[in-house]
Amino acid sequence: FTIDYNPETEDLQVLNLELWDHDTLSDDDQIGKAEISLADFFNNKHQDKVTFKGVDKLYGQDVGVLTYELEVKNSNQDSTAPPENEIVKKQRAIKQQIIQQQTQNEQKVDDKPIDDNPPRKILINIIGVSDVFPMDSNGQSDRFIKIFAGGEEKAKTTYKHDTL
Repeated sequence: FTIDYNPETEDLQVLNLELWDHDTLSDDDQIGKAEISLADFFNNKHQDKVTFKGVDKLYGQDVGVLTYELEVKNSNQDSTAPPENEIVKKQRAIKQQIIQQQTQNEQKVDDKPIDDNPPRKILINIIGVSDVFPMDSNGQSDRFIKIFAGGEEKAKTTYKHDTL
């Protein structure tokens, strides 16, 4: 899944995840919830796991483990581009400082200011969910995941029928 956001208008620090059980004849049941901090994933794609904590009658219990791959990057950044190194970051900061000084002195500058907070995208790949609490009478769960960013549902997986 790809989730676009603008850091100038959205203070997005975490992704909230919900683990659900699909029911054909009644309402779906939420099994648990989890949170992923985005801080460690900026220009750093890697795989990790998070444990869902139960809600309602399952409150406080471990009800499933999600394996995922995640990366946060600038929207205009090529997926194959390496992350900026420290030298490039310092060069950008110096250039921005020069532009600000010239603007303050009311000198005309041909260069556009560097956008320190360009639009970003979150790339998340759900690899799998294990150890899911059985919600159905057959001892299994028809699980699916909802992904929320900024309090808004951004994505949902399809459900997996009769699985643990």
